[in-house]
Amino acid sequence: MNSANIPLALEKALIEWRTLQTRQRKSVSLNEFAAFLGYSRPIVNQWLNRDKSPSRGTVELLIPKLVELLGNEAYEILELPIPNPDFQRLSRIWSLIPEEKQHELADQGERFATKNDTTKKSTRPVPKTR
Repeated sequence: MNSANIPLALEKALIEWRTLQTRQRKSVSLNEFAAFLGYSRPIVNQWLNRDKSPSRGTVELLIPKLVELLGNEAYEILELPIPNPDFQRLSRIWSLIPEEKQHELADQGERFATKNDTTKKSTRPVPKTR
């Protein structure tokens, strides 16, 4: 991940967010944008002005919001691999799935991954070659 590109991603996200808010005739203040991101206006302003950089953990929390506004461009700006489309789809609807079903899906995924793990060494003896 290229942390130096965080301000650029935030600037583009702010422009997109303001465009969406304007279309919906809502407030476009930096206070509102900061609230959308889940941070205070002063800290977001510092990030935008490159006075401070968010920590790696904070960036991890910002990525979903950036993706919400910028789509896959957020990954490109931050030089991150674009996640699998099925994973993105599942991530978007995950909170709509009842918790019990979330656990079932996670268990099924783990069982499948364990059963199909090709990184494990085979327990079969290797035939000798002459």
